[in-house]
Amino acid sequence: MLDGVIPPAEDGGPVRLLGSRCGCCGEVFFPARAICTNCSAQRGEPWEFGPEGVLYTYTVVREPPGLPPRAFGQVDFEGKVRVQGRILGDFASIRIGTRMKLVLRSNADGLPAGFAFRPSENEGASGVG
Repeated sequence: MLDGVIPPAEDGGPVRLLGSRCGCCGEVFFPARAICTNCSAQRGEPWEFGPEGVLYTYTVVREPPGLPPRAFGQVDFEGKVRVQGRILGDFASIRIGTRMKLVLRSNADGLPAGFAFRPSENEGASGVG
């Protein structure tokens, strides 16, 4: 398993992330933390979230010359945690508030290399709200 990434089940379920939730104050974190930065408790519990969130912000990198543009963004999950990562697919039409889903990102050998975001197929209206 990749750190903090719960891959889809063999039946094609969604990708999820594994963070932590403080057993004392309820603060959530990704990546998981042993000590809560809100109350200093050491009572972290596993907390799964995803597979969809709302795009908080993003940027498109167009450097260096000769490489295709790449996009990176921050996605809010369940209104509790914001995660940063690469945006895959056609990012020309995304806007702040777009619903995004977690996907596995592969390396050059086709092996899982981490997670990324892709606009959700369920994206009809803005995810802001």
